[in-house]
Amino acid sequence: MSNTQQLALSIQPIISYPRQAQVGKTYLMTIDLQSSSDEWPYEEEEYPIYCILDTSQLFSCQPLGEPAVVLHRFGGSYGAAEFLLTAAQEKMQGEITVTLANAWGMPIRVLSLGKISVTQVVTPHPVTIGSYERITSEPQKLDRNSDIRFRRNPYIFGRPIIEPKMLFGREHIFKNIQESLQQNAKFILLHGQRRIGKSSILINIPFFITQDEFIFVACDLQAYSNSTVNEILYAIAHQIVEQLELENNILNSLLNADLEKIHNIFRFRFLPLIYGVLGNKKLVLLLDEFDIVAVNDTEQHVQFLNLLENIVRQEEKLCVIAVVGRYLETMPNLLQLFRGSPVIKVGLLDELSTKQLITQPAKGILTYEPDAIQAILELSSGHPLFTQAICYNLFIQARSQDNWKLTQENVRYVLPEIIETLEAPLASIYHGLSIQEKVVFSAVAEAQEQNTFENPLNLIEDYGFVITDALEEAIQTLINKDFLDINPIKIKVELIRLWLLEHHPLRYEIWELERHDSLESPKLFVGRKSEIAAAFDQIFNRSHLAIWGGLGIGKTSFLQKLESPQAWEEHGMDSSHAVIVRFSCKKIVPFTPSSFWKKVLSFVKYNLDGELELQANIYTLLTESRTSKDSLRQILRELREKEKFLVLLVDDFDVALVQNPEYSEYDMQRFLSECRNLAVHSDEGQHMSMIVTSLKRLNELGPKLNPNASPWYNHYLFQPLRAFYNTEIDQFLQSFNKPITPELQEAIEEITGGNPTLLKIVSSLIYTELESPNQLDTQQIVNELESRTRQFLRSVWDNCYEVEQTLLILFALSGLRERLHLRLRFNLSGLGLMFSQRERELIKLEEQGILTHTVHDEKNIYSFSSSIMELWVIQELQQTDEKWLQAREKVFLNLMSRRQLDEFTTAIKWLWKNKNQIPSNLWFGKLVTTIQPRIER
Repeated sequence: MSNTQQLALSIQPIISYPRQAQVGKTYLMTIDLQSSSDEWPYEEEEYPIYCILDTSQLFSCQPLGEPAVVLHRFGGSYGAAEFLLTAAQEKMQGEITVTLANAWGMPIRVLSLGKISVTQVVTPHPVTIGSYERITSEPQKLDRNSDIRFRRNPYIFGRPIIEPKMLFGREHIFKNIQESLQQNAKFILLHGQRRIGKSSILINIPFFITQDEFIFVACDLQAYSNSTVNEILYAIAHQIVEQLELENNILNSLLNADLEKIHNIFRFRFLPLIYGVLGNKKLVLLLDEFDIVAVNDTEQHVQFLNLLENIVRQEEKLCVIAVVGRYLETMPNLLQLFRGSPVIKVGLLDELSTKQLITQPAKGILTYEPDAIQAILELSSGHPLFTQAICYNLFIQARSQDNWKLTQENVRYVLPEIIETLEAPLASIYHGLSIQEKVVFSAVAEAQEQNTFENPLNLIEDYGFVITDALEEAIQTLINKDFLDINPIKIKVELIRLWLLEHHPLRYEIWELERHDSLESPKLFVGRKSEIAAAFDQIFNRSHLAIWGGLGIGKTSFLQKLESPQAWEEHGMDSSHAVIVRFSCKKIVPFTPSSFWKKVLSFVKYNLDGELELQANIYTLLTESRTSKDSLRQILRELREKEKFLVLLVDDFDVALVQNPEYSEYDMQRFLSECRNLAVHSDEGQHMSMIVTSLKRLNELGPKLNPNASPWYNHYLFQPLRAFYNTEIDQFLQSFNKPITPELQEAIEEITGGNPTLLKIVSSLIYTELESPNQLDTQQIVNELESRTRQFLRSVWDNCYEVEQTLLILFALSGLRERLHLRLRFNLSGLGLMFSQRERELIKLEEQGILTHTVHDEKNIYSFSSSIMELWVIQELQQTDEKWLQAREKVFLNLMSRRQLDEFTTAIKWLWKNKNQIPSNLWFGKLVTTIQPRIER
């Protein structure tokens, strides 16, 4: 009989499903089939039929095992296909459609189950469709071994694990949870990246922790991102009632109560009834997807967290175990709630647990050769979901080929199917990243492919894209999120890397980043007219410029402006005669002179479009073992012959002024001498202009000077970049094309101090909040400002010397005293004299834009330029302790007397004791005053 011959099979579906469903509740649906044919038309003794559900918007659907029913020749099946249906979060009606398909995916029959309702309250009961017959033609499959009985796939993929015996390698987490509960922990936080198995752990807590002392109630908060406090608390209370199988008439009163009443109803009416049922046991709430209701962008979420904290900390018999999948540092309100509580990370499985996950589910069925296990380990790195997906596809392959002994070759063969299976979870992980993190992720993936681990960001530069601080920070964020290993930097999970190479190549992600940056507002370069003019004067004369200024002051943007053909035209110059090279010394790791000259030559080559001969010459120089200034001199001679000159824009030149294991002080002195020689004492230097940036003046950096020689930096014109003046701030804010009041501009100036980076962060956030249709919340805006500026302010602080940090602490404490007035019970006298003796350090802090000064009675009065920087220093002090004080005592005594140190210590200890009594709104007075009228409206 040929493969195209048709045979008839009559089947009867038997389906159990909920005719009515309750909002958010989960139901079991089963589909079984019986054959009513008198004769079995197939050569095989067993025949699988796959069940495909269309639940529309009524339910989300999750198959339990393989969604197939296997019929056998003697008139029955090996069991029903099972599905978990979770009802929608709102009332609706609709239909469920079941499509039965053969092994080739061809539909056999389509069944409509009629009208189904999702309501608030129902008494669900399974309904069975009446049995009926229909003749269905099926092509006969001739190449299957009829001696092999159909085996269900034992690997669980795509849903949380609800069977304790299928959960491997999390014993230490359950032990940690049990010990924390027994030590009366009120809150326990489980965190980890998406799809790492957090929900599976939460579901299995009741199976691994004794219930002699605790009763566990689970609640999934996935659907409550836009819900009110009442709705969230009602959902939790409803799950308590339902899972404890209680009747409670108090629930509905939660929906309409105000904040004060809902607290009283839940705590003083609802919980006592629950405790009466529990006896001496504690109630432990297992809250999944807790970050959905713990983000900072809505007033409702902040209110819910405050309410939950208030209730749980006051109730002796109530505890919370919550699961979050976001990066913790982005949720300051959540961290505040869980302060001092156990925070447990859910990460990758160890090798032993991963091997158990591979072998145990299919024990006695599948045999894994050692090289197959090793191949799986290398692909999944112990990620439980990815391990399950690999084994799930290997089982399908083994069943289809009737080959139950697997080798490395089997793993390699099924890899495309594995990646296809993982498309949805991989995409969900990827979409949770920022655009900068996506670009870095793809860059690391390609760097591994090319076996270039030194600095993956070099690949981004090779595309002509400038490396920003945001891209630098993205690497550390991905490391913190457990996506990257360090030393060398590489992607932890090989499957993720392979998927990135296929679906998100670096060139596409860079295009996305460029598109994102082009849409980002405001991108307009403002101010700096005199500084830009000075730079073009130096370029015109083939002279050299050293730009310096504090963090975030706009040095990189300044160099970007110098690349612009429009800027060249505005200053009467033709950029077509220039070969413009811009890069950051931070990208040369470790920094060496040879690497520097190699970087310069590489960019010259990249920017010489159409000059094939010159590009070939540069390529030859780059292949030499060591490049040097002489290599560049040769290229400058060839540029001169083509009537071109080099403009070298070097960002972060500070890096070249710090030693490293491969860059000694002698190397540094020689390199700096080479730069000076090339610029001043060579004919080729007449065809080059070099502009460098640094955080401090060059004369404050670098090696010791030789008294018998000119300083290595003498050929540079020094040019500082300072914070924006009021007119520049006004110009910057006008680029938003939105109305701005003088009061709002003053508030932004107070917060940012004119620092361009702070200005960009703060103004964008404030404008977004003011345009939002949601009710404004001052504290919410302040919290978001703190969150978004925290990393930048940390960098500013870390860039200061210890003496400078101490001065900033003193200014912050003095400012705090003025803000709190009589509430502050400490005194810092005699600071004026100390500050006058530290004028040099104060001037440097002012040059960096951290401090500003006014003159009163012929005295310089210094203060913080930015109120949010002042607040950050206070918050940093609040995290210190006695050990920190003792470690810094010598620094303090170099600045102050013993009496002043005693006063200083008293002030800090007062701050420790009263840190919860100091509202951060104190540092945002003008902003609060500006937005208050709108709140009151």
